[in-house]
Amino acid sequence: MQTGVTIAINQIIAGRDGFITILTKNIETVLGTELDMDTDAIDVKLGTLQDEIMRLASSKSDYDNLAAEIHRLRSIKQETQEHNAQRQTKRQRISEMTEFLDMQSGIIAEYDDKLTRQLIEQITVFDDKLQVSFKSGVDIEVEI
Repeated sequence: MQTGVTIAINQIIAGRDGFITILTKNIETVLGTELDMDTDAIDVKLGTLQDEIMRLASSKSDYDNLAAEIHRLRSIKQETQEHNAQRQTKRQRISEMTEFLDMQSGIIAEYDDKLTRQLIEQITVFDDKLQVSFKSGVDIEVEI
């Protein structure tokens, strides 16, 4: 398995120009920060609803519907923040892969556990091949 991982990393290194182009395009088209979801509008709405709920509570009016809407908006905000964090993590992983490829001057001669942990997300073993999934989103299949 170590040999297969080394081969997969070397395939990435050998095709670095193509991979860097693909990784850069992925960042621009799918993971660009301009596509992250903004929570400012949710914050404004939450502030308005919280003010309204305070007014209703002080006048002993029913505010169950407002409380439910506040809960719903907080849930949406949490999901949005998690979504944006996942996108940022993916951008970071692609950046790390690009940086590695830029610094690499030649192929890897032997298996490196630290490098493997840094670059590889998952290794799937089949009867006749390994599928090496890099953290950047690139998959390489290596026959064994």
